[in-house]
Formats: sequence, structure tokens, C-alpha cells
Amino acid sequence: MNENSDINAFSFDDIAFDFDNLFDDVGKLTDLEGEAIDRILKPFDVRTVLDCACGTGIQSIGLARKGYSVSASDISPKMVDITLQKGLRECLPIDAKVADFRYLSEWKNGKFDAIISMGNSLTLMPNREDISLALASMIRIVKKPGGIIVIGLHNYLGSKELRMSIIPRHTIADTGKFEVLFDFREFSEEQVTVTYFFINRVDREWRMRTYSKSYLLLSMEELHQALISAGCKCVQLLDISGKRDGQNDDEWVIAVGRV
Repeated sequence: MNENSDINAFSFDDIAFDFDNLFDDVGKLTDLEGEAIDRILKPFDVRTVLDCACGTGIQSIGLARKGYSVSASDISPKMVDITLQKGLRECLPIDAKVADFRYLSEWKNGKFDAIISMGNSLTLMPNREDISLALASMIRIVKKPGGIIVIGLHNYLGSKELRMSIIPRHTIADTGKFEVLFDFREFSEEQVTVTYFFINRVDREWRMRTYSKSYLLLSMEELHQALISAGCKCVQLLDISGKRDGQNDDEWVIAVGRV
């Protein structure tokens, strides 16, 4: 796959304006994500961060609130625009641009103390070769030595034996509006396809919106080895809070690589 390939298969451009509604309280989630990543970065004296799969800015805003100098990029123009608008509303100076994280370029004529890619974005790649390409791209623009790469992994392999499952998210009940959100997961040997369902009733009329995304099934061990192969000198696997080592049955894992 080259830089001009069709990006529609793994961009979240279509779900951009619905994405934050997937979560009960996106403001609280933003703070929790900022705290977890801050906990990971603080021991390394990180000041400048590139969030190279920023989505709607959940991690970017969370870190900017903590005082980090944050730049952000995403392959989705709509997601980048949402991140910029959130930053403007809070007077947070986030420099956000549209970019494919397999082909990152330098910002501000320098390199970053840390690169983050959260939300399982890395496994949206069509194959493992593109995962390697993305990690190599990140490592090219992180400071050496001592730069940090932080990758969020949704550990779907812990539930792969289910073959398919329905995962409730939450219900929105407001004046004149009732909406139920859930995920439907279908597993194959190499990937899981997740369909996000939004079923809502407005003025007694039922409607449904769906968005389907396919994620490669990547194990914790594979992610660890991929970071080492890309050039990290050491890699630590943590739980989603950043407080303890990641376990095979954790739903979310954070990999931290030191360059």
C-alpha cells in the first residue's frame, strides 16, 4: 500500500460526528486518558507530544490540559477539525493537521519527546507490514535517544473464542430523544469487525445508524516485538490506567517503547 491508497477502509471520517457519543461522559474520559498518559510520560520528562491518531482529540485535549505542548494528526479531516474546535473552545494551543501516520513528517522543525497512538488505531491497518511502516514513521520523528512511543491496544484476543458478541455501551435519554448504543463484534482468524449501532427514536420514529470497522487481531506479544523491531530499545506493557503491568486478560493494554 502506498501513500495515495484509498483511506476509506480505516479512516473514521464517517463516524466523526457520532464518535464522542459512543461514551457515557467524554469529558470525564478525556480527563482519565490525560491522567493515565501523564502518569506514563512524567518519569521521562516529556514536554512535547504528537498524538498521531488524535480522533476527536480525547487524548490531545487531556494532555494539553496537563500542560503538555501537544501537536495532533489524524487521517480523517473531520476528526482533525473537531480536535481543533475543542482546543479553541478551551484556549488550548493544539497544532492539528491531516496526516497518515505511516507517512508522518516533522512539526515545528524538530522532533517530539513522545509520540502517542491510542484507541487501537494501529490495528486499523490493512496488514502487519503497514503496522511496521507506521511504527517506523513514528520513530523517525521522536527524539533520540530517550524518546517515547506509546501505543494503545484493544486486546480483542481475550474474547476471540466468542466468535461473535454484542457489547452494550449506554443509553441516551433526553427531551424528545431516546438512543441505545451497542457494538456487534464478528471474529475471523485475522481480524475482528466491529459494527457500532446507534438506534434512536425521535418524535416516535425509530432510526438506525451503523458504522463498521475492521481491526487486526494483534497480541500483546506481537505489539511488543513490533516496537522492538521498529527500533525501541525496551518496551513495557501496562494496563489502561498506566499503574500496573498489562495482563493477557486485560481488555486494554498500553505499550510504552523507549527509543
